[in-house]
Amino acid sequence: MKNHTPGPWEAHENGHIYAEERANAVARIFENYYHRDGEANANARLIAAAPDMLAALEGVVATYRTFRNVPKREQEWTPLDDEALGAAFSAINKAKGTK
Repeated sequence: MKNHTPGPWEAHENGHIYAEERANAVARIFENYYHRDGEANANARLIAAAPDMLAALEGVVATYRTFRNVPKREQEWTPLDDEALGAAFSAINKAKGTK
């Protein structure tokens, strides 16, 4: 399986999603009868957040695996756990357009 185009990706108001390192669009959402009232732009934001959401989920899973393998009395929240959770919240905000 090939890797996806590296992020970060950015959604533009014209429905294009661009990767930071690329001049060409990664994807384009078309506004039509079924996507009205800004829905196409919301879809573009969600797609643009995909690399961030993937990275955030990988961080949360790593934190979960660490906690799962440590007895409760020895579990301690660390700055890396804060970073993973912060990345998850950031990806959610990017997808919702509430950066």
